[in-house]
Amino acid sequence: MKKIYQIEVAGTCNIKCSYCPHPTSIRKHELMSRETFIRSMELVGKLGQSHISLHNFGDPLLHPNIVEFVRISREYVDEVSFSTNGILLTRKMAKDLKDAGLTSMHISTHSPKDAQKAIDNCEGLDLLGDVRSNFYHDWAGTSKKHKKYYSDYQEWNAKKKTKIGCPFIVKEIGVILSDGRIASCCIDMEGLGVIGSVYDDNALDLIPSYFSLCENCHMMSEYIPEFAMHKEGSNVEKI
Repeated sequence: MKKIYQIEVAGTCNIKCSYCPHPTSIRKHELMSRETFIRSMELVGKLGQSHISLHNFGDPLLHPNIVEFVRISREYVDEVSFSTNGILLTRKMAKDLKDAGLTSMHISTHSPKDAQKAIDNCEGLDLLGDVRSNFYHDWAGTSKKHKKYYSDYQEWNAKKKTKIGCPFIVKEIGVILSDGRIASCCIDMEGLGVIGSVYDDNALDLIPSYFSLCENCHMMSEYIPEFAMHKEGSNVEKI
């Protein structure tokens, strides 16, 4: 493995967006323990990366230790960011996060009134990243309500000509779930593509691999020889 893309410090959320598979998922919705977080950051440090995102599924502001986690993160990397719906972001918390070393916060507008308050609470802190209103995919077929986003993404992707395949597979990038397991993909809500754990002695040697969701994912295509081989045969494991 060459990089950790995201650490899911909170696997639980305080809203139920229709586009997201989280509300109907069966994976345990939990908060990451401090011990697991430190093990995660130690792995990030060993990989020598300069940035880490503290989100995946769920909202990081739900974690009571999020400010401490940001502070710990800065001991290992130069930049720390996360995405949030902004519901719990007060002006004090925004300042505390900034003081702890958070370099960027991305806010979802799926709860518009709360999002605007969060944006206002970031004023003057040089903290606000982008503001997001859409996700252009169907989470590899696991979100059935937003097929329009998927078709929109296909059109957008075609215009950008980004047919390089899944960066998680091509570039060996992993995602750490709230219980410390390492998954091969950031849109894998149920953890079907888990390859190991931060507690494994060989965690650095783990390699993200193809799994069941890959067959329906917008990031995969016939342009990637490795995946074309998997599609032609029966090598994609059915989990």
